[in-house]
Amino acid sequence: EETDYLNNVIGKDKLSEYTANIAFAGFTAPKILWMQKNEPELFKKIVKIMLPKDYLAYRLSGSFCTDVSDASGMLLLDVKNRC
Repeated sequence: EETDYLNNVIGKDKLSEYTANIAFAGFTAPKILWMQKNEPELFKKIVKIMLPKDYLAYRLSGSFCTDVSDASGMLLLDVKNRC
């Protein structure tokens, strides 16, 4: 349902233009939308979203970061502008 929303409302072409991907259920952005819709109280508590490897890096270094390919795969990166 969330992937359909992203692909239809934003559009597969526009989503692909920005993220170099289309929405699939395993990506992070659809999961965030699912949380917002189905677990609103938990969603309100979210401060940061990161992949497990990024959480480990944070715990080891104190720095919040990820790499470009993972951010794109999360559907949370404008690939062309790297933001």
